[in-house]
Amino acid sequence: MSVGARGVFNRSYEPLLFEVEDAAVHGIDTDYPSISFRHEGTAQTLHCDVIAGCDGFHGVCREAIPESVLRVYGSIPSPGSASWPARRRPRTS
Repeated sequence: MSVGARGVFNRSYEPLLFEVEDAAVHGIDTDYPSISFRHEGTAQTLHCDVIAGCDGFHGVCREAIPESVLRVYGSIPSPGSASWPARRRPRTS
């Protein structure tokens, strides 16, 4: 089971749904996690064995992880650091 920015898929080979709205993860710290979402105006819930939150730093899964167990690795570049995108004037030849 995974939720991405553009769709939901489960291992029972249900169709891949695009453009889902209001996706939310529930019960991530229980034995019965689920994902709710709305597709074409219909509310749906997927009951899962496991949820792999592979939807990125700003994804719906990160918000569902309790702060007490959340671990963030890596860093976010700060302005002026070598990895921060530089603002350059356009070249005029």
